[in-house]
Amino acid sequence: MVLSLFALHKNTKNYLAAFFISGLFFLGSILIFPFFYGGDQIAYRGFYDEVVGLNLLEAFYFYREKLGTFEPVYFLFVYFCSMFFDKNIILSLVNFFLVYFVVLWMLRVKVNPCIYLLLFPNFYLMVLFFSAERLKFALVIFLLSFFFRGILRYFFQGISIFAHVQVVMLVVAERSSSFAFILKRVARGRLPYSSFGFFVLLFFLFIFLFVMRNHILGKLPYYLDNGGFRSLVKPLLFMMAAVFYAKDEKFKAFLSSFPLVLMSFFVGGERIVIFSYFVFMYYGLRYNGGINFAVLLAGAYFSFRGIDFICRVLKFGDGFYGVAYDS
Repeated sequence: MVLSLFALHKNTKNYLAAFFISGLFFLGSILIFPFFYGGDQIAYRGFYDEVVGLNLLEAFYFYREKLGTFEPVYFLFVYFCSMFFDKNIILSLVNFFLVYFVVLWMLRVKVNPCIYLLLFPNFYLMVLFFSAERLKFALVIFLLSFFFRGILRYFFQGISIFAHVQVVMLVVAERSSSFAFILKRVARGRLPYSSFGFFVLLFFLFIFLFVMRNHILGKLPYYLDNGGFRSLVKPLLFMMAAVFYAKDEKFKAFLSSFPLVLMSFFVGGERIVIFSYFVFMYYGLRYNGGINFAVLLAGAYFSFRGIDFICRVLKFGDGFYGVAYDS
């Protein structure tokens, strides 16, 4: 099944184009990564370099101390990869797959080629590339889930949550319309057969909440201090844009966006707006191939910030150096 991601069939051109574009990002990532040694990379590089030689239990305690988290998937990935691969290369490979999955989708929905020039230096993409490593790894697993159907899709979405706690917001947003459909059918006294996989995902969510309860409760006071009405502005704007460009899927766009808006009130827009942006782009890029006012405006703005981010990496070793990037 995984081999089908590179399979040669009627969409061969799309796969080859995605592979070529991702390869360019892989090479660019290898060139830039050594310059990013400050900010978040202090902890990530420290963990990757110093975990080698520790047994699994010692390594996990060190992981908790160094990164302040309990999420096991990224830990296991780094623990085993650090024995054999240079960090810059293996994380650049993760960047390759992130771009590969995104480009495949963009080609499938026939996004206008001009839009690629705006999206590739995107600020959020650059942050995922070089700063938010755990979130990037979780998103790659989340995107991988869409190459499967049924239970396997839910399985990989569940695994992505254990890679980074915040991806639960994206999973909830992506599954909100399915949840509404199942509730409607249950209210009528019928449970659709297709809901089995959904309940598998719910099982993962309950396991996740139980295993990660201490981690979530420990961070909750900080999240709550950053919430409030001001945190709603950007997620609300992205939600309205998503609904506007959703054509015949406006209710689905609303259901996908509203949980993110709601959560932003409690945990702060800084941690939610990236997911709200993803939902908006999902619908915005499919409207007229992405040639529309909101996508072009957001694309130009975040491209400028993305280029500025890379310039700061090359100059200061940290893309956030000297600037209070809130979202």
